[in-house]
Amino acid sequence: MASREKQDRAVREIRERYGDVINLSTSPLVLIEIIRNYRNVFEDDDGTGGVSPGTSTVAVAGPDSPPTPPSPPSPPESGRLEIDEILKGILLLQRQIDTLDKKLDRLAQPGTRN
Repeated sequence: MASREKQDRAVREIRERYGDVINLSTSPLVLIEIIRNYRNVFEDDDGTGGVSPGTSTVAVAGPDSPPTPPSPPSPPESGRLEIDEILKGILLLQRQIDTLDKKLDRLAQPGTRN
C-alpha cells in the first residue's frame, strides 16, 4: 500500500477511535497514545519502532465522567445535639420575625396593620 494511502487510512482510524476533536484538557494522554500507535505510518521508513494500533488504554475524548458526590455528613453523636441546634434555629428565626414586625409597624400608617 502506498505511503499516502496508509496515512489516509490511519487518519480515518484515528477519527473513528478518538473522534474529530480531541480535548487535551480532559484527556491529555490520548495524544501520546496516538503518536505511539501511529508514528510508524507517518515516518519515512516503514517504521518498525511504532506500536501497531490496538485497543485504547487511555480514556478517549468526550464528556468527563460526573464528579463523585460528596459524602453525606456524619450523623450527630446524640439526638439531643440535633434538637438543640433546631431549637436555636427556631429562636433565631423568631427574633428575626419580631424585628421585621417592628420595622413594618414603624413603616405602616397607624390603623393599616392588624
